[in-house]
Amino acid sequence: MNSGKRWIVGRLEDGARANKPRARARARGRANPRLRQILSSCLFCFAPNERPVRERETPSGSGMAMAACRATTRLAIVGDVHDAWDPVVDARALDLLQPDLVLFTGDFGNKNVDVVSSISTLNFPKAAILGNHDCWFPSGSPEHTRSCNLERDPIQVQLDLLGNSHVGYKRLDFPQLKISVVGGRPGSWGGLHMHNKTKRFFGASNMDQSSDLISKAALGAPEDNFLLLLAHNGPTGLGSKYNDICGKDWDLRGGDHGDRDLRNAISQVKKKRKVPLVVFGHMHKGLQFGVSERNMIVVGEDKSVYLNAAVVPRIRKVSSSNADEVSLETQLANSNLYECYEAEPLPSEIPSERNFTLVEMEDGELKKISEVWIKVDESQASIGEETQLYPRARTV
Repeated sequence: MNSGKRWIVGRLEDGARANKPRARARARGRANPRLRQILSSCLFCFAPNERPVRERETPSGSGMAMAACRATTRLAIVGDVHDAWDPVVDARALDLLQPDLVLFTGDFGNKNVDVVSSISTLNFPKAAILGNHDCWFPSGSPEHTRSCNLERDPIQVQLDLLGNSHVGYKRLDFPQLKISVVGGRPGSWGGLHMHNKTKRFFGASNMDQSSDLISKAALGAPEDNFLLLLAHNGPTGLGSKYNDICGKDWDLRGGDHGDRDLRNAISQVKKKRKVPLVVFGHMHKGLQFGVSERNMIVVGEDKSVYLNAAVVPRIRKVSSSNADEVSLETQLANSNLYECYEAEPLPSEIPSERNFTLVEMEDGELKKISEVWIKVDESQASIGEETQLYPRARTV
């Protein structure tokens, strides 16, 4: 078995919410000794019945009570959703993980207002950025036609729903966590060009203006806060092979498909302070030709970590045997990067797992990053698979 993967078998206490009393009642009780032993060796501690429920952190300026300052912080990152979101099931998965903060890299769906509305009510501190699928469609496409017939533009509807949680070109401070989240360019589709409507909705008409907005927001963060950049697409300069973190996988010759404005902004910010973590999505882990998987994490020479969380689709079906596991990602490996698709919902009777990327920090320093798959059914939530990405990532 790959040393970077650990399979965890057992039943964990369900962290179901108050509107799921039957599931919560079934999940009560203490974990058995064998399960405790298994959990103690895991990369992360996932046992909600052994770990006090984390108080909900709220952004500065909200006027709500803050949680007590913690030396250990957990971030849960939801990569490109592409309609694969269930408000009840995903909330239960997050209840199991107990993150201090949830990050969304965008592409919730093809201007899927319903998904964004559901996520906006999630009972966890959160920060999000809109992706290209949330903003732009080719003229003449069915999605574009439907958008034109609406009374309000879906982009504005999504921005209104997310409110301060949308960090595009802005900063969201979480004082008790000592974390500042700064957003990159919303709606990015990667490459050398930006959409001509970016000015109308977000305030930047060219790459230089975009870079300035990002760096200005970042440099305004409190000096003692952990600075985290959240973008839909990653920066240029992280490799040009087809399987690099922002590499053009639709062309086996490769090419760098990162955002130049984000790269320039990071360079400007680094002249005055560290940028320890950059989180993004857009460039899916499953490659177009299905020949391999994308490198999802890069550690720079200055120890900055660049993390791609776009595991798409983020829901996969599993059989009763781990060896017979079937990933839905393989079904979309040859799909066009810019094709607008909607995830097919899985029948409820088919066991499935949903993907999250976890970041563990201690005293403001990155300690571990893992990709995890969470299985949730009527009576339990449990860890299916966990793969550690950091500190085992390659260095460039």
